[in-house]
Amino acid sequence: MSEHDALLATIAMNPDEDASRLVYADWLDEHGDPERAEFIRAQIAEHPNAHTKDDLPPAQVAALAVRKRELLERNRARWLEPLTALGAITGFHNDFWRGFVWRIVVDAGAFLERGADLWKSLAGSVLQLQNIKPVAKQLSRCPHFAHIHELSLIDHIAPDDLRALLESPHLARLRRLSLGNIRYKDQHLQQLATSAALPALERLTLECVPITGATLPALLVRFPQLRDLRLSLERFDAGALSDSLGALNPAHFRVLDIDWTPLGTVGVRALASATHLTGIEELWLRNCRFDAGSIAALVRAAHLLRLNKLYLRDTLGADGGTALAEWSALRALRVLNLDECAIGPGGAEALARSLHGGRLERLGLGENGIGDAGADALAASANCSELRELDLSQNAITARGARALARSPHLGRLRQLDLKGNAIGNKGAAALAASPVLRDLRWLTAYDCGIGAKAGRQLLAALPNLTGFCADGDFLVDDKLLAARAELQAGGSGA
Repeated sequence: MSEHDALLATIAMNPDEDASRLVYADWLDEHGDPERAEFIRAQIAEHPNAHTKDDLPPAQVAALAVRKRELLERNRARWLEPLTALGAITGFHNDFWRGFVWRIVVDAGAFLERGADLWKSLAGSVLQLQNIKPVAKQLSRCPHFAHIHELSLIDHIAPDDLRALLESPHLARLRRLSLGNIRYKDQHLQQLATSAALPALERLTLECVPITGATLPALLVRFPQLRDLRLSLERFDAGALSDSLGALNPAHFRVLDIDWTPLGTVGVRALASATHLTGIEELWLRNCRFDAGSIAALVRAAHLLRLNKLYLRDTLGADGGTALAEWSALRALRVLNLDECAIGPGGAEALARSLHGGRLERLGLGENGIGDAGADALAASANCSELRELDLSQNAITARGARALARSPHLGRLRQLDLKGNAIGNKGAAALAASPVLRDLRWLTAYDCGIGAKAGRQLLAALPNLTGFCADGDFLVDDKLLAARAELQAGGSGA
């Protein structure tokens, strides 16, 4: 293997790390491709700032955006040439992420014939195969899979063919597998479960697969290295969750994502009883048919002491929000998202009191009807002192609530604030503009808030570190924002 290929293989083996990508950029500099190297570094530098943009000065963020566009416009055809030659597409409007193509979608037959030409574009990328059925049997013998670490199959493939593919010795290093819209039933999953394949698998995703979950435990026990399980199963029997969780290896398991799966109280009780899974760090339970009773079961999950990210989205109501606030696991959270949970002012007040220790960095409460009382409670809570991102969109907040946020002594670290759809009006905008604690905001979304053009210009002028701003539907970001500032300084109409 050449030095170049070895560097790409290292990136593929460590897709979530930036260090190997930066080493590759240095190699490109030394071997005559400085623009590709610069592009990789630019995307990595901006990546932590993609939403809050709070680590780089606004002018530098804007300059990075302009330079990335220039490099991509000049080089996209060359960088994507290996894919174009195979009729492959990238699968996303923005082709590149952290310097490399994010997802490559290609015909299975083309991959079978010319995968050797493709894999060097796949470092750290997802491979998605299409039109698998005609070549399914040959794919199981395809040596090009040896370089693939993340595979997505969103296409029909017979269970026997999929089993043969997953048993391929060339997939022994596969770390992430996604199966979506494959019309398997429980007996088909049982066929896969008898395979001894994929010893290195760390993430398994099953989306829109019509199984009840009865055979899922037999499949999961085959993956002792599994860290991340993602399910979105419309027919899932919540009673089967207990055995599925029991099949997971607690030494490795860290992320449980069961969005859009009908768990209800039965499923949550199973989670609360899975006391061996003490290492879970992320929990995604959105649109799972929760209610206040489900939350009462969740708060009994005393083993989730390492949980740092929690995502819920169901109608919990004020009682559910208040019950959730009593959960001891909330004390260690870094990220809490409760969009569309209808917790109301009472739920918001309870949460503001319960976030012990002030460790929370991101809080999402969009569409919860918390009103001014909820905004007041959050603004007054010392437990919000570490917040970097706060989403209060569409919450019936008025100028009073905006004033409370603007005057809060606890929101000085806030970098992103979303107030869209709240009737704060010009008075609320003026309070935000006059705030001594919000001057370091990098991202402010306040459209559909009844803010006039003049008040919007005042906000833009008062918040010098913004890298993203919207007050009237025209979103200003990066160099476009800098141009608006220059127009303001020149005395023009500006934002």
